[in-house]
Amino acid sequence: MEETEVLNTEETEERNPERFETGLRDQSDSYTVREILQEYHFLNNEFMFAMDLLMYIFDRMEVGQTDIYNLDSTEYYYEKRKVNHEDSNLYEDYIFRDILQSAFQGTVNKAKEFFGYSVDDWEGRAERYRSLAVKISDKYFKNLIRHIDSLLFDLKELFHDFYKDYNVFSDWFSFSDVLDSLPGLDLVEQRDLVTRTMAKCKEYCIKDGYKTVKKEQEDEYIEKCRRMVDLIDFQEKNGISINPTYAEIEEWEKEPEERNVAQRQIQIQEQSQEQRQIQIQEQSQEQSQEHNQEHNQEHNQEQDYKPVPETDITLNRQFLALYYMLNELDNKAFSRNKSEIARFIQMLTGKNYDNIYKRTKNPLKDPSERTSAKYQSDIQFVKDCFRNLGLVGIVRKIENDNLIE
Repeated sequence: MEETEVLNTEETEERNPERFETGLRDQSDSYTVREILQEYHFLNNEFMFAMDLLMYIFDRMEVGQTDIYNLDSTEYYYEKRKVNHEDSNLYEDYIFRDILQSAFQGTVNKAKEFFGYSVDDWEGRAERYRSLAVKISDKYFKNLIRHIDSLLFDLKELFHDFYKDYNVFSDWFSFSDVLDSLPGLDLVEQRDLVTRTMAKCKEYCIKDGYKTVKKEQEDEYIEKCRRMVDLIDFQEKNGISINPTYAEIEEWEKEPEERNVAQRQIQIQEQSQEQRQIQIQEQSQEQSQEHNQEHNQEHNQEQDYKPVPETDITLNRQFLALYYMLNELDNKAFSRNKSEIARFIQMLTGKNYDNIYKRTKNPLKDPSERTSAKYQSDIQFVKDCFRNLGLVGIVRKIENDNLIE
């Protein structure tokens, strides 16, 4: 669509009253820092105005004579200026880079909004703008395309100098930021976060082509992330801790020889612990076998086996029995998904789902409620059932939870 409008030259001429005499500059001349800053600040405003106006045109999908006049009146360009400074031979690159970052930060941010963050994607965005220009106006599309191409060329040159020898890798990929993101996540979520971060890092370095990123930086970052994943896997396997400690972090940063010595010491300690655990398990099994033998002898002496009376089969007792059975298999079962637990118990007992679900929220009741005669009767009944089955471990757990003998 096109607009028919009266051109207001007074308004456009007042847009930038402090115009810069661009025609007096020669690329081979040298200039003071102040002169370059003055020129670049002027150009920064011109670049931003041109991009803002083009985005406004493309958002509206219409252009008028005033828009084209304002675009044609902008004097944006980019030339690298030589710094006239007493130490320019030693520090010219550093001084010039500081000048660019001081004067053109607004243009750089606006260019990322207009063309995209990665310069590699700019040509594709420019091509879309060219297509839109043709759709918007048969009369002015050539003017629009000319400005798109001019901006594309000048801004690419500016970006090259703006980011020359400037390493943005550490701004995007900091291992300390990864560590700060881990608290509050479970081990699966932690592993997923670190793995995705490694993938983003590799993608970034591939797109960058190691123009601003040093290969050593990428290798160091990826190696630390891999150690983090190894630690998470080790924690998941052994249940050590959810979040890394400072001691564990220091361990990753040790040299391989130091880590090997420390790992051998840990292995020796683990072997000693395993031996002690085996001894405890053997003693426990012997005691359990003795108890089972005594219990079996008592039952063998009985002639009649009576079924459990219907009045003794209550939901409270069924729930407590299944709670301790599931807890024996996995002590985190009830904390993961209470609704699934309730459905499972409903399937086994045939009792009302809502009544079961209420009990999953507080399986053992509060300490004050455990002293009631009814609860004591129920828990004693369940305990006797497990004792009759020879499940000594569950019996001890019931005794510890409820302080009964």
